[in-house]
Amino acid sequence: MNKNYQLGLLYLVHLLVSADGVIDEKEMRALQKIRDTERVSDDAFWAFEKMVKERKERDIYQSGIDLI
Repeated sequence: MNKNYQLGLLYLVHLLVSADGVIDEKEMRALQKIRDTERVSDDAFWAFEKMVKERKERDIYQSGIDLI
């Protein structure tokens, strides 16, 4: 799988699940299922987690679009 595609997908899904300001357990399971289905590596997932903690929503969105 293309790492850029995987990161872009995770960024955009993150925006959807966090739209209400809360990421509940069901949403976390959905994110994990996407990670498993797309075979996202630990390194790519770590980069995703780091990025979403450090950036604003508009930057996450733009990065997601650019990577897809």
